[in-house]
Amino acid sequence: FEACSALKSVSLGVKLSSVDDSAFYDCDALKSITVDGANSNYSTAGGVLVGIAERAVLKLPPKAQVASYTVPDGVDKIAPFAFVNSASIKNVVMNSGVTEIGESAFYNCSVLANIELPASLAKIGGQAFFGTPFISSDKNEFVVVGDGILIKYNPPRDSTGSRIETENSKLVIREVTVGGASVVRTLGFSVTIPPSVKTVSSAFSLEYDLIEVKIPDSVTDIDDYAFYKCAFLEKAEIPDSVVSIGEYAFCGCDVLKSVALPRSLKSLGEYAFTGCDAIEEITVPGGIGALPAHAFSDCTSLKKITLEKGIAEIGASALSYTTK
Repeated sequence: FEACSALKSVSLGVKLSSVDDSAFYDCDALKSITVDGANSNYSTAGGVLVGIAERAVLKLPPKAQVASYTVPDGVDKIAPFAFVNSASIKNVVMNSGVTEIGESAFYNCSVLANIELPASLAKIGGQAFFGTPFISSDKNEFVVVGDGILIKYNPPRDSTGSRIETENSKLVIREVTVGGASVVRTLGFSVTIPPSVKTVSSAFSLEYDLIEVKIPDSVTDIDDYAFYKCAFLEKAEIPDSVVSIGEYAFCGCDVLKSVALPRSLKSLGEYAFTGCDAIEEITVPGGIGALPAHAFSDCTSLKKITLEKGIAEIGASALSYTTK
């Protein structure tokens, strides 16, 4: 039913045994989903479609009038796009067994102000809370939830809105030339992520104040969209503890020049470094097995790429438009 923009209601029969994560994606007029009471695979408790076998919350129809929802016991996952574009959901309570929230799960939930996240939470997909009051209202410098998941970075500012330094955010001040004259400008921040963090979710996505970032060796995963379109990010220090870098993690970091992939890396997502125009040289560790599709596409300054032993496959357009 993807992109069925006029669809308002769906009834699921007794024999239905599988529902894809994107089955109702972009069905923004959908008000209700009902399930035959004899179906042992799915239910719609509280107006929300739940997969019993998958142990997952699958879909809240965008136009359903559900203001508050408690995730049922026995559920350990919120599926990708599960609550996307809901105009009514204000409060969500998760049980202590929830371990994963999928990509864009609560994307653009415009009145979602409160989510109770359990300590059991180990993974949060890219842009899971984008466009929600929940993520914009927390003004802590580093917003860390669950088992050490960094979901938001707030550049420190004083009451007037001016940038200020903290222990982890240092101002980058340089002499630049403007109109033929040399002037001193504050460009942004050099950020050291705190050692309490194990996973960097899409915390820095579209963060234009980020100039440099140092990732501690407590971090094992840099998830999807972690540094997506950080247009002024010049340097990223990635430690040997990191084993995975997700899709679009550094995509669109136009001036990123200083970055090295650690030998510990086992997984690299598609489009991970697409459009990083300043990267001139990169070595890809063999542990990832295959260079994924579009991994370094549109890296227009890339002159040299070294594929270490173990790389057995190069994905579609992995190096397209690397003109050097």
